[in-house]
Formats: sequence, structure tokens, C-alpha cells
Amino acid sequence: MSIPAFGLKELLELSFEIIPEEAKKAFNNAQQVDIARKANSARSWATRYIATSFGVGFLPIPFSDASVLVPMQVTLLGPYYSDFWYING
Repeated sequence: MSIPAFGLKELLELSFEIIPEEAKKAFNNAQQVDIARKANSARSWATRYIATSFGVGFLPIPFSDASVLVPMQVTLLGPYYSDFWYING
């Protein structure tokens, strides 16, 4: 027999109201209650990444964009990993 969890989203919202602004990103990365909140965070940085990489790829200079796009793609993995595969401990 399992008892369903209740009140976790409300607790999460209250926690976001009282924690300092500097800790909100780390708290969002660590929480596993509200996946929609994590997805919204991921969409925000992914949109910035897409716009920047489009601008770099749009330059008409052949082969020079690869030297910029490859580090950008590697850098993209950091926020993705920290948002969705946080391992406690």
C-alpha cells in the first residue's frame, strides 16, 4: 500500500517565494516535483542558444562558423545536464 503525496507543489511554490534569488536556479535544478518548471527554465536558455547559434551559422563565411558552433554545442550540454540529471549526493 502506498500513500500518494500531496501538497508538494504548494510547498515548492512557498519555498521559491522565500529563498534568495541567487539560490533559485540551483533549487529549481535540484527539485523533482514540478517538471514543468524545469522545462520552462530549459526553454528559456534553449531559446537564447538557438538564436545565438542561428546568428553564427547565418554568417556567409565558410568553415569559420564551425570554430564557434562546436564550443557552443559543448556548452549547451552543461545546463541540460544540470536541469534534468541532477544526482543528489
